[in-house]
Amino acid sequence: MRLYRLHRSTNVERVALALAYKGVEVESVWVEPDDREPVEQVSGQPLVPVIEEVAVSVAVMVWLPAVLSVAPFKKVCVPASMAVNV
Repeated sequence: MRLYRLHRSTNVERVALALAYKGVEVESVWVEPDDREPVEQVSGQPLVPVIEEVAVSVAVMVWLPAVLSVAPFKKVCVPASMAVNV
C-alpha cells in the first residue's frame, strides 16, 4: 500500500498518524508541490493524501477499517458539521 505525501501537509500527517496508530505499514511516495503528476496518475486529481484510489483524508480513515478489517478509529471532538468516526 502506498501513501502519496506532500511535505508539511497536515492532512497527510493525520492520515500517516492514523495508519501508524493502527499498525498499518505503507510505502511513502513523496510528491513535489510543483510536480503532482504521480498523484494525478493514481487518483486523477492533484490533491494529497492518496492511498491507492482514495484521495480525501477523511475518506481514507473511513475506508481503511472496512477494507483492512481493522477496528474503526475513535470518534474525535470536532464541530458537529464535521463529525466523523476517525
